[in-house]
Amino acid sequence: MPGQNVQLIKVATLRELPVTDSQAEEFRQRCIETAGCYKTPQQAEAELSALETKLLAEARPTIVVNSDESGKRSPIEMKPVQKNIWNRSGAKA
Repeated sequence: MPGQNVQLIKVATLRELPVTDSQAEEFRQRCIETAGCYKTPQQAEAELSALETKLLAEARPTIVVNSDESGKRSPIEMKPVQKNIWNRSGAKA
């Protein structure tokens, strides 16, 4: 800021805590469990894979063939499958 003297502050130096890898992992897992909104990488990957498979299956279009009694060839109409997003199964509130 113009007109003010510059002041320096020394930040405390952090030292490494003497913990083993297993203790650090246990602490991390407890933090995740306590937060309640995190998943392990394996759980997240499995959920993403299932969601991707579900979305790809829903994206396949349904073929609707309209036929009339006059014997004319009818066009094939492609309609994507749409589901109500509020009633999808597997959703957690």
